[in-house]
Amino acid sequence: RVAVVGVAAKDVYCYPTPRESGVSGVSRLLRASNPGVIRTAWGGVARNIAEVLGRLGGPTSLVTVVGGDGSGKDLVESLHRVGVDTTYVRTFEGGRTPSYVATMDEEGDTLVAVADMALIEEPGILPDALERLGEASTALKMVVLDGNLGVADIRRVCLWCKSRGIPLFFEPTSPQKSRRIVEAEGLDAVHFMSPNSLELQEMAEMITGTRVTDDVANARQLVQKGVSRVIVTRGKEDVLLVSKSAKKSGKPSVKSIPVAPAVNVRSTSGAGDVLAATIVHALVYQNLSLAEAVDAGIRGAALSIQSNDTVPGDLTSNAIFKTNARL
Repeated sequence: RVAVVGVAAKDVYCYPTPRESGVSGVSRLLRASNPGVIRTAWGGVARNIAEVLGRLGGPTSLVTVVGGDGSGKDLVESLHRVGVDTTYVRTFEGGRTPSYVATMDEEGDTLVAVADMALIEEPGILPDALERLGEASTALKMVVLDGNLGVADIRRVCLWCKSRGIPLFFEPTSPQKSRRIVEAEGLDAVHFMSPNSLELQEMAEMITGTRVTDDVANARQLVQKGVSRVIVTRGKEDVLLVSKSAKKSGKPSVKSIPVAPAVNVRSTSGAGDVLAATIVHALVYQNLSLAEAVDAGIRGAALSIQSNDTVPGDLTSNAIFKTNARL
């Protein structure tokens, strides 16, 4: 079983309609009402990862909190439909279910977004549920943690996993929130993390006090602080793997895995979550090497960006892997 700990939210995506004449680009969107299309979807990093794991197959539990509103109830029901265990989803009566509103540019990338995640940042709101899950399941193979929790709770989850020898996969979520794992002094509990270049820079700067743009150098800083494997997503360029050396005094190894050219891009939102979840599934349920798992993750992300949905409804194990998962 995989436990995913973090935020579940209602997402709202705004797609302004391109104009045929006049001012184009970002400036035309500002301080005015713009015609376009608005889509809603269930989101949140942890929820997205849990849904992908549920769709790919394999026991998955989501540890999160929702408000006692209609959005919270509908969100939980949507997870039931894809086979995700919601026993450890806490309903906070009177609270607002987390939400995320993004305006997309003409290429389907996020232009600006606002995230209301106050509920998930309440101290002590999730680790107790993780403790109950651990007591109920002796077959917990991995914990996935997103960066939305407060620093104190991130520290508790890291210590909980480290004390039980359970592999921890950290998804930084955003440049600002990526810093929380460093503040929590939790890097030595992390077996895998999947930052993009900006998130990687933030964490490395927290360690060294110096801003550096070299992804390899920054990833090595994290490895030196205890992270076993850093999976750096670099958009259209590649995915960079920096791993701790098997030899105590050896330098971290570096491997670049190319990304196929993107086609039929509709939205990049959620692609990183699909990539991370597919890697987790491949490691836990397919028993693949990390390089093979990342290659599968790239294929999953490629399917994601061709859909307007945060998690494509037709995402299956057969669509990514040559054979079904060995559960």
